[in-house]
Amino acid sequence: MESKLTTEVESSSARPLMASLSAGTFTQKSFSSSGYSIIVRLSEFLLKGCSPWREAPPCADYIGPVKVARTPDGRGRRLFATQDVRAGTLLLISNPMAMSYDDPHRVLLLMRLVAHAQDDPLFLKQMYCLAHTQSSQDEMEVPSMDFLASPPRSPSDYGTDVHVDPSRIMDIIMLNSFEGEFKDDNQESKTWFCGLYLIASLINHSCHRNASRLIVRGTMILHAATDIQKGEEITITYISTVAPLELRHKSSLAMKFGFKCKCKGCIVEDSLRHSLSDVSEMYCNLHDKAFDEVRKAISLVSHRPTESSFSVVAQFRSIFDRVSSRIRSEYGLSEIERKWIMAGYSSAYLGKCLIRGYIARFSKKPAIWDDTIVEVVEALRTTIPGLPHTLSLITLIVAITQRLENKHEIGKDDVQCTRSTN
Repeated sequence: MESKLTTEVESSSARPLMASLSAGTFTQKSFSSSGYSIIVRLSEFLLKGCSPWREAPPCADYIGPVKVARTPDGRGRRLFATQDVRAGTLLLISNPMAMSYDDPHRVLLLMRLVAHAQDDPLFLKQMYCLAHTQSSQDEMEVPSMDFLASPPRSPSDYGTDVHVDPSRIMDIIMLNSFEGEFKDDNQESKTWFCGLYLIASLINHSCHRNASRLIVRGTMILHAATDIQKGEEITITYISTVAPLELRHKSSLAMKFGFKCKCKGCIVEDSLRHSLSDVSEMYCNLHDKAFDEVRKAISLVSHRPTESSFSVVAQFRSIFDRVSSRIRSEYGLSEIERKWIMAGYSSAYLGKCLIRGYIARFSKKPAIWDDTIVEVVEALRTTIPGLPHTLSLITLIVAITQRLENKHEIGKDDVQCTRSTN
């Protein structure tokens, strides 16, 4: 299974938007006033805090300066930039072929895809453009963007030479679907969802991706997270990459991606496996314990916790100090490679940093951060540019600075408010 884990902002709509989003597909040339109007409305919704979710504006499909092509190194078909683009450029808006909710075995998703395929032969042919096995990826033809962007047709427009095979469709789901969870304002628990997207399924993973995705009410919006050169492959992350190599590999195995990431960052960190093995193992052992310790302490409303309440967090922070010291002594590493590794262990630093600030109600600057936090933010910005996680941290730092200047304290609600944008 290669279901991509959606780690960014999700929506709270409880039904697919196929009907309401059938207004058409915008291409780069036709994305004029109506297309920009959609982006303006969406921007306003996001700036309001993405609430209420059910009032998120519908978005028609849009294909920007991208195309599907075969990779030079034989890794199959992927998405590439057709021109130089600047960071922040809108690359793609993709509505799901179908979605299901609280459907762990994807049975409902399968039923919806089969039903749609039986009514629309073009829909079936488009879906069959997606690989159903890892090996079939290399054998399949590269579809044109015009074909992928074609609107639904009546059965009479296409022949019925393609057979609807539920088994193959399920294999396509397991190999290509995106999954995640969201929580509506009036919900006590989160809702899990799974969706199949056509063009987005052809985007490859990299731990240091150049594109960032946002899913709002089922619609996937892809924009450039960095400047991208013409002919450069568009990449996203399937998992959270702000973690050491060992933890990233474990996440990939758990998601059953069927491949081992060989991006530049993974290759560099793998070359340091021996020198970082002890701190990597310690990180994996303490990560969940440290976060549980933080959650329990902050949930106490009767009294403010002291620094002694966070013994595991203190151990967790020592990991970052050791990693930082070791990578500085590795003379063969470039500056950007050091940032990649530092970002992987950033949670170990930020946990202790923010806990100290929370204990002091962020009333004293020395209790909040030292110069290292600037390095950590820069490492995160370099490694995962365009991710809400990075923006949230910067927003919190700015808020703390402003409150210090105004002699205000920052409490639990402020921290939770900033965390909610992750």
